[in-house]
Amino acid sequence: MDDAKHGIVSVVPTLGSQMSGENFTTSGVVGIYDKANTLISELQVAEKLWQLGFQHPHDAMFLPNGDLVVCTWGAGCGGQPSEECRHSQYPHVSGVGAGTISYWK
Repeated sequence: MDDAKHGIVSVVPTLGSQMSGENFTTSGVVGIYDKANTLISELQVAEKLWQLGFQHPHDAMFLPNGDLVVCTWGAGCGGQPSEECRHSQYPHVSGVGAGTISYWK
């Protein structure tokens, strides 16, 4: 996409972090990068919307008007993780996944 301020930009979703101290369920973000691969913005998708099943962003795209559509995998808690599941390092080992779509302006 061509941004008025940054020029050509791209969007990159991440499922979540498995680094020590990070919660895989609530760390999924979508980054927006400029043509030099510099992060210029980050949407905290999982941190803000994990309770609704928006946990692991795996696809994202710009719409013609510049808004974003983000698809997420809700994981094994059926998209509604319990507090215990939310705070575990590797939640959602078994069960059905719930996929979600979110729209960002």
